[in-house]
Amino acid sequence: MKKKPIHLKEISPDETIFYWYELGESMYALYDTDMGEPISYGSINLVVGTIRAINEEVMSGKRKKCVLWYFKRDSILGWRKSTPPVLFNWNPEVADKKRITDNKKK
Repeated sequence: MKKKPIHLKEISPDETIFYWYELGESMYALYDTDMGEPISYGSINLVVGTIRAINEEVMSGKRKKCVLWYFKRDSILGWRKSTPPVLFNWNPEVADKKRITDNKKK
């Protein structure tokens, strides 16, 4: 018997903070500040696709700048903030500013 798909809620255009949780070896969930239902749930490709879609909205000016927090569960300490498993440019202007300052230092 197939599993019933989880209902994913719509992303509010005013939302600026997102929480990405690693639930297991291959299961991830993306939440907004409401933390009720996930915005995206499933494999890393599904969640990263949603994150990239949000980032595209930020870069095109349809959404304010966003903050992304990634959490991984430690067997002893519980949920810990960590580095995301996929490196991508969440807010590209931060990387551009860093590159410009690095070039000025040279």
